[in-house]
Amino acid sequence: MKAVKKIFFISFIIFSFIGFTYTSYKISFIGSLFIIVFSWWCWPGNFREYLGIKFDRMTFFIFPALLILVIASSYFIIKSISLSGNIRFVNAIPCGFSLLQTIGQTFNEELICGGLLLLSLKRSFHKKYLLIISILIALLFSVLHLLFYQVCAEPNRGILTFLTLCNLFLFRLITNTLIIYTDHIFYAWAIHFGWNIIFLGNFIQANLNEPALFNTFIGTIHLTFYLIILLAAASLLVYYIRKGQQT
Repeated sequence: MKAVKKIFFISFIIFSFIGFTYTSYKISFIGSLFIIVFSWWCWPGNFREYLGIKFDRMTFFIFPALLILVIASSYFIIKSISLSGNIRFVNAIPCGFSLLQTIGQTFNEELICGGLLLLSLKRSFHKKYLLIISILIALLFSVLHLLFYQVCAEPNRGILTFLTLCNLFLFRLITNTLIIYTDHIFYAWAIHFGWNIIFLGNFIQANLNEPALFNTFIGTIHLTFYLIILLAAASLLVYYIRKGQQT
């Protein structure tokens, strides 16, 4: 029965990740709910640990603060890139399907890449391999974006640049760092959701397909510096969290 559950769950994860998160992106949040339900079915006693959605009181306070910080900083960095590239940027309030899509898409990615994949590998390997695991998952994250936009979503309509892929890699490295040293996905999700709600919301008014959108806003030196600052901030946050746990 356990084997059947695992096979069924893995099959559903693939369906949810591809079907709900991307093909039917407007209802991607439903995929997140299904992942949680089926995780509870497979691991009723500790499904929150497997998904990385178990949190303490500190998380309850840090998560909204981090989310607001990332939304605000993402707003200004994306607006700056828009102005430097003569792209129209408007003030908009995310709502409706746009908001639900972003919640579901980012939460799905963190549940699967951060919770199920990264935390399960952390439990399976010695801590000395954590950096290698984090790097490999960050590489996988970049390559999957390359393949998705080149083969599935926007075939023959552009390719992600090398700098775009490097910044995607750096972004995933930041979220991986937070997940590995906190054992939950919420801080990673705050960064992911905070960026995407501006990047994929209604703020950017440009006739660009998604590969071009990624290259224009993610494949820039502006974002590289922003991500380096985020990585330093994430490392500092991890340091103080671990220091607090040891006292």
